[in-house]
Amino acid sequence: MKTAYFFDFDGVICDSIHECFEVSFNAFYKYNQTVKEKSQIRDLFFEYRGLVGPAWQYYYLHDVLNNYNDNFENEFMNSISNSNDKTKREFQNEFFKERAQFKKNNFDGWIRLNPLTKLGNSLIGKAANNSYIITTKDKDSVELILNYFNIEMVEIFSKEEFEKFQTKGKIIDFIMNKSSYEKGVFIDDHVGHLDSVDNDKVECYFEERGYGINTSYPVYKGWIL
Repeated sequence: MKTAYFFDFDGVICDSIHECFEVSFNAFYKYNQTVKEKSQIRDLFFEYRGLVGPAWQYYYLHDVLNNYNDNFENEFMNSISNSNDKTKREFQNEFFKERAQFKKNNFDGWIRLNPLTKLGNSLIGKAANNSYIITTKDKDSVELILNYFNIEMVEIFSKEEFEKFQTKGKIIDFIMNKSSYEKGVFIDDHVGHLDSVDNDKVECYFEERGYGINTSYPVYKGWIL
C-alpha cells in the first residue's frame, strides 16, 4: 500500500522552542515595550507554547504571559477568539522580520537553537520516501534547517499554503486528491491540527515529545518509519 507521511515541523522534526521564544519575545518587545523580563516568563512560555498555531498567536501568548490573573489557557483562548486582524497582521510581519534578521546576523547561533528531535534525526540522509512537511513556519527557515541536516522531503507546505487552505487537514486532502497514495499518516503535536483532518484514508498520531497536550489521539511511538 502506497503511503504518504505528513509531518509537522516545530516540535516534531525540529525542537525549536528556544528559537521561537527568542524571536517572539523580541518581536513582542518591539510591538509593546512594557513587558516582563525574559527570565520571568521563560518557564511559562515553555509550558504553554503548545497552544500556539500560526505565528501571530505568539502575540497573544506573550500578552497573556504579561497580564494574566487566573486561568492561563482560558485567557489565551479568549484572546485568540477576540483577536484583532490588524494586530495579527502587524505582529506576524514583525515576527518573521525578526527571524530573518536573526538568521542573517547569526546563522550558526540560529541553527543551534533549532536542534532536531528524535524523529528528525531518524530522517537524516534518507530518501524523501513519500514524506511531506506541513507547517505554519516560513518555508525559508524550514528549507535551511532541512538542508543543513541533510533531510529530504517531497514537498514543503508552509505558512503561505496554510494561509491559503486555512487548515492542515485541507492541505492533506489536496495532496491526497492529486496523488495515488492509498493511505496517509499525519504526525503533529497540536491537537487542533490533528482535529482538522477529516479523511478516512489518513491516520493521525500525536507527537508527545513536542509542545502540545494530547486529548485522545494515539501517540507516535517511532515504529512508523
